[in-house]
Amino acid sequence: MKKVGLLVCLLLVASACGGASDSDDLAALRVENEMLKSQTTTTVAPTTTVAPTTTVAPTTTVAPITTVAPTTSVAPTTTAVSTTTVAPTTTAVSTTTVAPTTTTAPATTTSVAPITTVAPTTTIPYSGPVSEFAVCTNEGTHIQCSGDGMPVVEGAPDLYGKVNSFSPEALCASDLDIRLCGDVANALLWAAKEWGNVGAIEYYVMGVEESAADSLIEVFCNRRDERNNWSRSECINRSSELPSEFSMKSYHTNSAAWLAEGSAAGTMGHNGGREWNMHNFTSSVPWGFDSSYDVGSPPGTQDQQTVFHEYFHAVQHNSHLSYDWDERDRKMWHRWFAEGSADYMAALLAGRLTSAGLLESRLSEIAGKGAYEFVNEMTEKLNRAKADFINCGGNLGDTGRGGKCDTGDAAYSGGAWAHVYLEDKHGDDVLMDVFYANLDAMEPEDAFALAYGQTVEEFYVEFEQFLSLPLSQQLSILPSI
Repeated sequence: MKKVGLLVCLLLVASACGGASDSDDLAALRVENEMLKSQTTTTVAPTTTVAPTTTVAPTTTVAPITTVAPTTSVAPTTTAVSTTTVAPTTTAVSTTTVAPTTTTAPATTTSVAPITTVAPTTTIPYSGPVSEFAVCTNEGTHIQCSGDGMPVVEGAPDLYGKVNSFSPEALCASDLDIRLCGDVANALLWAAKEWGNVGAIEYYVMGVEESAADSLIEVFCNRRDERNNWSRSECINRSSELPSEFSMKSYHTNSAAWLAEGSAAGTMGHNGGREWNMHNFTSSVPWGFDSSYDVGSPPGTQDQQTVFHEYFHAVQHNSHLSYDWDERDRKMWHRWFAEGSADYMAALLAGRLTSAGLLESRLSEIAGKGAYEFVNEMTEKLNRAKADFINCGGNLGDTGRGGKCDTGDAAYSGGAWAHVYLEDKHGDDVLMDVFYANLDAMEPEDAFALAYGQTVEEFYVEFEQFLSLPLSQQLSILPSI
């Protein structure tokens, strides 16, 4: 899960996962992007999207963070668009923006009673490409976005452990701008193209108006009732619990409170879903996707990176198939490893897309401006992690919940740099092609030893030595993008 700059909470890779050079897809997209820049307007293609109303799921594995006292605020604007293709804006960016606001580390907490998923499946395997852009519809009760021309999953087929081409779905509260929801969906599509489409993915985004939040919870619970045999009334009660760090309603109350404070804080996370054969995400308002909110000037590129981070948690979860909660929690393994790899892989993808001229140009016109700077981002992470390790007097092994180095920067940023180090030493394919490829059949300690040729305790000692090197030496191992 991740709080604005951070979050949590698995496997086949679609393109070069974490590679240093552009893939063929990126090269083609760069050409397409240059063609788009020659136009003066953004095209909004009236296409029909598959938007079945019934929706949504409760929570398991991984949770966001801090809950704020429930406050209700009024949201910016509601867009009444029937169907919109969210294509890139054709404006180049030459502005610099302030780095994202407050970031707090989330928690690898879990909840939810096990529910058996045995819903009839009406979906059949689909093997088409991942779409370039999302198409969004305003359903009245919520906004729904999915890949243009891609089918969405119906029923509850078990797609874990598989790569497929069913579109990830972004389902947003009706008080949010439809273009914000489109930016969320487009970021999910980017991640699916990079690491493999590991749906079914339901990514719920709560707004600041309580009635809209309640409607989105009903969408979620209608789906769980129809697809997974979870009582709609029980689902609504559980999803609306307050005070709670991890209920769907808490993402709304946090958003409303932060808006009232003028804070660009945020929380989002992979909240389980294996018992329903899906990946269940919930998010507070991603302020960077709509600059009309009075919360400072967070750039949209930071929220794109955050969505990438969350999607990578689905890739991680996709690598182990058990329905047993304890086993799944154990295989997510150390907080620094799960969160750090998601943070690094997200930063690397954001950096590669920026180098290709694609990241910011794909945001809607209402998103906050500001280019993503990969080296600057990673330098800040390294400095914050080193400062936290000095303050806590520990190392990566102490970054778990309740550990003496239980901070976001130690776990997330320190973990990200641990993966930079491991990738530089062992290659950029080892994480996905060895560790996660063997995780379903092995314990994580054994998968780590297989992938990296040492125990994790031996690695802690080696990484501590790396952190004592001069900054220039440390930065020299960052991949070229």
